[in-house]
Amino acid sequence: MTPTPDYLRSEIDDLAKELDDLLGPFAPEFEYWRDRVNQVIKDVVGAKDVLAIRFSGLQWTSSASPVQRRIASTGGFMFSSTAIGNAVAFTRAQQEARELLKMLKWKLGREYQVAGSSGTVLLDATSIEPDLWDYVVGLVEIEQWEMVPRQAAVFIEDKLREWTKPPESQSRSSTEVFKFAVSETKFALGHNSSEQQGWQQLFAGFAMAIRNDAGHKLGDRAEAKRHAIAVLGTASLLLGEIRHRYGDPPQLLDDH
Repeated sequence: MTPTPDYLRSEIDDLAKELDDLLGPFAPEFEYWRDRVNQVIKDVVGAKDVLAIRFSGLQWTSSASPVQRRIASTGGFMFSSTAIGNAVAFTRAQQEARELLKMLKWKLGREYQVAGSSGTVLLDATSIEPDLWDYVVGLVEIEQWEMVPRQAAVFIEDKLREWTKPPESQSRSSTEVFKFAVSETKFALGHNSSEQQGWQQLFAGFAMAIRNDAGHKLGDRAEAKRHAIAVLGTASLLLGEIRHRYGDPPQLLDDH
């Protein structure tokens, strides 16, 4: 299971605290700590990210012989230039690792943000229709990106069937429901016939491309995430436009 953002954030904080307590690169707990950092970096940004490359390249020691390593690992003290060199190298790597963990935590905070034309917009109930967000937030938190588009489309269809009043809408196909919902006798959108047709085509196209799709086979996590966010934005637009024109909950034209 993919770790949640809260778990990763807590793990980064723990690793930062443990870093300050490490006695040196030959201490028994050092390798365990380093393995955990590598795993968290992989979970947050991937093994090929620049942070992973920088961390793997940290020089924790100067040159040391196997005998010197054994002495250090058992708590022995070495009065040698090698010991001094190791201490200097470790202190430098420790500081660099501390900065990398700070950057990793910052990147984790940006995982659920998308760039907007006027800056950075948080991906949450303030930028997505709140009820739609509540419906998919569980999938977003565990990064099940490939499931988000279809679930968003299912949610919209259920809303449209509810708003266009059963049982009339229940016998219609998904595409028919999306197109019917913004027809002239229902929630017509646009200021003229051309705009109305455009909205109908957008709703119907969303149903055909997303709701009726058996599943997108996306190449990697980054691509799946971009696709999911784009679909959420479009789904939010469809719901929001109806609510903007007809209220929340929307009132049908023939109810006015």
